[in-house]
Amino acid sequence: MNQNTVVLILGGSSGFGERLAAAFENSMNVYVTGRRESSRKGYIQHNMNDLNQEFLERINPDVIVNNGFTKHNYTSSCQASLTVLRESFNYLKNKGHGKIMNINSISGLIPDPMDPDYAAAKHALKGYSSSITFDAYKSGIQIMDIYPRAIATGMNIGRQDFDDLIDADELAEFLVSLCAQKSFYVGSIQIDRVR
Repeated sequence: MNQNTVVLILGGSSGFGERLAAAFENSMNVYVTGRRESSRKGYIQHNMNDLNQEFLERINPDVIVNNGFTKHNYTSSCQASLTVLRESFNYLKNKGHGKIMNINSISGLIPDPMDPDYAAAKHALKGYSSSITFDAYKSGIQIMDIYPRAIATGMNIGRQDFDDLIDADELAEFLVSLCAQKSFYVGSIQIDRVR
């Protein structure tokens, strides 16, 4: 992967997505969408629920990061995550190669009695991704499902353990290096700590 590699981060205008965009910008050509306006170079105002083949063809990404999620509306966020995965998969399948990185959550693996709506939405993303993984592999597409524990971003400010959460910048750098790997196929990774 190099400066000619095009990365599209859906949900990259704030929080962890913004940190991930900054990390990718060091070595790749990055476009971001998000709920919030951004002065970031490569920002495109676009609703994740409206992602379609025409939009993807215009950007022509090699790597698509499915990061957008808000706890303000679980149903819409879940639908958006699934739309992004479906449309990204179809686009890259036609292209014949590429990578999809789903930024999920540990709640996508383990039931969360404190926030069952969030866990259900994250389990839905895991289920959809698992259902298309074999077809993706045969089509030359790598799908990486990332399951971090809580990240030190604005979404978690106020938590008593905030200082012990995963550092967003370190996680972003790790994911960029993981995405750049050519020597092995990364399918699913649970991230407990980066420090």
